[in-house]
Amino acid sequence: MNIGEAIHNITSNTNLDIKELRKEAKKQASIPEAQRNKERVSKYRKENYKRAYKFGKNLTFAERDQMIQNQLGLCIICSDQLKDPHVDHCHKTGKVRGILCPKCNFGLGNFNDDPSRIEAAAAYLRLYERFGSPELTL
Repeated sequence: MNIGEAIHNITSNTNLDIKELRKEAKKQASIPEAQRNKERVSKYRKENYKRAYKFGKNLTFAERDQMIQNQLGLCIICSDQLKDPHVDHCHKTGKVRGILCPKCNFGLGNFNDDPSRIEAAAAYLRLYERFGSPELTL
């Protein structure tokens, strides 16, 4: 970004005099674009966190936090501590099913939320656990 673009981006601050605008523009121009974008996103998230943002279908942050508390802060599937909670929902109905850890939530998604695929994968793992790896020749 050049200084002219930086001045254009901060001209909404009309309370600043021209010297302050140029100083701010030089400061802005020296910051890499990726860093400026990261700062904008971070600021946006902080400003909007308290709003009634919806997860899936009609689940506010407060409702999500209550669900996590009801689950004792644990993933429903693996019982790991929820450090990065993910709201699991049915893709057909949009209804929230529960709060999962990222691995379990992505796992369900990778199996297309299909119980028969998940059961087949579990059976496969149990078979391997019981009999070991078959000898394969290439």
